[in-house]
Amino acid sequence: MKDYEAVIILEPNTIPEKVQEDIQKVKDVITKQGGKIQSEIKWGKRNLAYAIKKKREGYYLVLSFQAESSAIKNVMQAYRLMEQEILRVMVLEKNKPSQIAKVA
Repeated sequence: MKDYEAVIILEPNTIPEKVQEDIQKVKDVITKQGGKIQSEIKWGKRNLAYAIKKKREGYYLVLSFQAESSAIKNVMQAYRLMEQEILRVMVLEKNKPSQIAKVA
């Protein structure tokens, strides 16, 4: 299993119960693919740099998790299908060497 980190921007719902429900759905996608959630950081509602789906705010969630590399494709596909709850997703592999070339 590899370590991953996901930054997820959820719809900026005004009802806290709906936000918690959306967070649980996001976490369930990872666990259903055999992943293990290591930590969860709720950044809360923040202004976006630019409008996404005509929204100027989003609820930020950062998840650290472990999963097989083959499961990430399925996780991303499931997130794309959750377009009512999720504005944007970025999943990165932790501890991966930088792809930036060194300038001598």
